[in-house]
Amino acid sequence: MRASRLSFLVPVVVVALSFTVVAACDDDGGTNAGATLDAAEAQAIVDGIFDAIEGNDAAESLDGLSDFITGITSLQGAPPLRAVSPPSRIPTALLGATCTWDTLAEGYEDNQSRRGEGPADAIRFALYTISPQTFLPARPLDEIGTIDIWDFTVGEMIDVQHEAAVGGVTMLDYDVSGMLGDVDFDLMTAGLVSDGTVTAYFTHQAEGVSGVTTLLYLDVTSGTFQLGWNYAPGGTGGWTSEAYVRDTGSGASIEYLIEFDETFVASAASGVRFSGVKVADIVGTGGGFFDIVALEGSGLVDADVVDLINLHQTLETGASVGLGLLFFGLENAGRSLPIF
Repeated sequence: MRASRLSFLVPVVVVALSFTVVAACDDDGGTNAGATLDAAEAQAIVDGIFDAIEGNDAAESLDGLSDFITGITSLQGAPPLRAVSPPSRIPTALLGATCTWDTLAEGYEDNQSRRGEGPADAIRFALYTISPQTFLPARPLDEIGTIDIWDFTVGEMIDVQHEAAVGGVTMLDYDVSGMLGDVDFDLMTAGLVSDGTVTAYFTHQAEGVSGVTTLLYLDVTSGTFQLGWNYAPGGTGGWTSEAYVRDTGSGASIEYLIEFDETFVASAASGVRFSGVKVADIVGTGGGFFDIVALEGSGLVDADVVDLINLHQTLETGASVGLGLLFFGLENAGRSLPIF
């Protein structure tokens, strides 16, 4: 799987889907004649969108920040969801504070000299270049920007907002909102990430009932391109995984559908489609592994199949990024999903 450089975005996926390569049926070097978007082109598009995430200095500096937030706030654990008035993760005394890094204590402190720099109803943290060895702010300290966090959560209704800027440019701006109960949840993460050049707008929905995740959905748009990943129960103990890249201007697309049961046997409907035309089957081999097999007459060769595998894995990484931003937001409200 194409790994994200953002170590705080832990890739948590309900089921990890892995592919092995099966030789293509044809060897004429072509691709589907009706498609205007092939796997290599799509990979380049997705990589460009991901540059906004993986080249994001603000997000890169968030490593471990949620732990440091816990260390400076009064709330050390998640409040009981059914409490009439759960305590706020951000105590009133820290609203309007700017917290900077203390190299001796290796933690954030309320910097009284910087009171009033940030919003009066939020808590601000200075962001620093992170050491690749310690994953803490590198020494000497190199402050690159700030992140403001608002927590308007009340009981089961989550409302956490984040805005980070580097060099005066907003690089991360998103909200986590919705309902989070003891055994069920319905949450939406929405906003943007940017590297200062490319901006990606995203939404991520997470729903669960009785401890079982029923939907994880990531949708990212940048320019006229859209990419997404959807994982949901498919009935009779099975699951459905969908991933796609679309050119919303021309309508060209690459779409993956994997319907599989509890033994990872894929249905006949599973496969890869170029602009709605099926070009390959996806066959489950058991144990969480799947083969992509080019259809006769598709024109796909082995290299095309490898490109399709790599593209799917990149899209799965995008879903992990969406989950990471969701988890970071919930941690800032002192909460977590009941299934994790």
